[in-house]
Amino acid sequence: MFNYFEQQRDVNVGFIDQLLMSEPLPAIAGEFMELPAGAPSLVVKDETYLTTGKMLAFSKQYYDYRRARLFMVKKIR
Repeated sequence: MFNYFEQQRDVNVGFIDQLLMSEPLPAIAGEFMELPAGAPSLVVKDETYLTTGKMLAFSKQYYDYRRARLFMVKKIR
């Protein structure tokens, strides 16, 4: 997706902020995961910014704490 924006829309992705946290599960996500509202969950929030500082995309994803497995790879230029 980011390649499309950079090649077709002439914009440059500057950086992505990611935040990993725990949070009580909201009712709508709990219904989907078949967990009660308020159950513990892992949350990943992403915010993608252009080199101009303008936000391009964001997301907030809930994960079932019972099936959590964390693995991160960081690329250093």
